[in-house]
Amino acid sequence: MLELHHWEPAGDSLKALVCLHEKERAFRGHYVDVLDFAQFRAEYLELAPFGQVPVLEHDGAILSEPRLLLEYLEDAFPAPALAPADAAGWYDAQEWIRYADTQLGAAVNLVGWHQVMLPAMSIAEQDAFNERLANVPVKEQQAGWAAVVRDAESTENRIENAKGRIREAVARIEMTLATSSWLVGEAYSIADINAFAWVNVLPGLMPDGVSAATTPGTLAWLRRIAERPAVRKALATTRRAPGKGNFPPP
Repeated sequence: MLELHHWEPAGDSLKALVCLHEKERAFRGHYVDVLDFAQFRAEYLELAPFGQVPVLEHDGAILSEPRLLLEYLEDAFPAPALAPADAAGWYDAQEWIRYADTQLGAAVNLVGWHQVMLPAMSIAEQDAFNERLANVPVKEQQAGWAAVVRDAESTENRIENAKGRIREAVARIEMTLATSSWLVGEAYSIADINAFAWVNVLPGLMPDGVSAATTPGTLAWLRRIAERPAVRKALATTRRAPGKGNFPPP
């Protein structure tokens, strides 16, 4: 039995959820409330020593590196195929995954946290969040979250830099989609799943950067992916109220 420990259908968790549904694999899902710091509880740290989310359990193996899960699922369950069959195509798919994760992952979470998550919290909720943050046992993670949440002056500069990285990535996606329906070759692949997990929030988060006027190809691509049954199933697993957002600090 496959078991997936995941948060909301966003970012790394969304990728894994979509891929499992696309592969038509039965799995048991375990919701990990990242904003309640459930990923740092003792029982979870036995699975993922640094509090990574998501984590996949498969045939006794514990896979706790989120950025490798799509490649693992493609190797473990080759049908239906979600990657090119040729070596060059497989290379391109992995390169797109690496690029989207490094260029978009932390940038989207940073902008989303400060434009959506924090404004949606009441003072009491922010106080409770900071109290939980102070008790995070993985000190490296605690320091990283605290820097994003509390260092307002530094964060303002980081947000502008993050928006610049997002615009660069979207420009590359738009240019690629000008000559193809998908990011790699002529078929939907894990490269599309991976990038969709970051880009699907951008029409609402950065409407000046992703819109019908500026990126028509990207919007059409987002719609094609969002209409897939596997993606609909994954997105339906949300537990958060509308408008509350799904952005953990990077």
